Amino acid sequence: RVVVDTHGRTPKDARLLSQPGRTLVAVGASAGDSLKGQVPGNVETLQLPCSNGRVDLRALLHALGERDVTSVLVEGGGTLLGSLFDQSLIDKVVAFVSPVIIGGEKALSPVSGLGAGRMSDAFRLKNTRVMQFGADVAIIGYCDNRVLRGKADVHRNS
Repeated sequence: RVVVDTHGRTPKDARLLSQPGRTLVAVGASAGDSLKGQVPGNVETLQLPCSNGRVDLRALLHALGERDVTSVLVEGGGTLLGSLFDQSLIDKVVAFVSPVIIGGEKALSPVSGLGAGRMSDAFRLKNTRVMQFGADVAIIGYCDNRVLRGKADVHRNS
């Protein structure tokens, strides 16, 4: 389990820090030692450089790779997901849609970031499939090659 927390604001008594298994909390350089010595022994903090005021996600993925982590499931808010899309760090998408409409111009977006100014610039999924889980629907697909074009530091085996 990896928590991305640029400013080290995760409460020391947060339930996710006391769950079984290892937890890595990635913090930005400005967070200092905000969590050190105050969390259970299964929790490790990793201080990383920041990019645009947030944890550098490429540096985080590099650090995870050095720990032999080769696949990451991201459950995050719109800001984290938007940053991953903006940096072309997404391979596969599993998007859940529930029959609940929030609406409103101030409603949070599931994917923030820069977004696409035109439909022709939108991220497209290929090899998609749809699965139903009760009333919810999951759309599963892989990012098209457009996402990777021009990204010399992104490597693929297939």
